[in-house]
Order: sequence, then C-alpha cells, then structure tokens
Amino acid sequence: MSNIPKMYKSQFEFIADSINKTSYQEATSPRGKEILIKNLAEELSKTNPNFNRELFIKRCGDGSNE
Repeated sequence: MSNIPKMYKSQFEFIADSINKTSYQEATSPRGKEILIKNLAEELSKTNPNFNRELFIKRCGDGSNE
C-alpha cells in the first residue's frame, strides 16, 4: 500500500496558486523556504478550521536550517 494519497487537479491548482502568492523577492531571499512554508500554511489554514499550522510547519521544517 502506498503512502502517497490520490490528488486531484483542484488540489494541485490550490498548491500552485498558494505558492504563486509568494513573491519572487521573498522566495529567493535567505529566508525563502521559511516564507514559502508559512505562506502555504496560511492558505491551508483557510481550508479547515482544525488545520494545525504549527504542526504543518514543523513537519515541513521551518527553513531556518538552510
């Protein structure tokens, strides 16, 4: 059994649109990964009131170690 969930076009579009909300200047800054993760967490939090932003950021890595 695979751990990869089945994803749909709407989910890919949501992820891409969320990433696009991060400016090029932000994404290429020294804190780019951290900013991108936090922006994505913000967008995901709008989809589910039970979304745990801190857990998501921790799971992604906060970007500070790069």
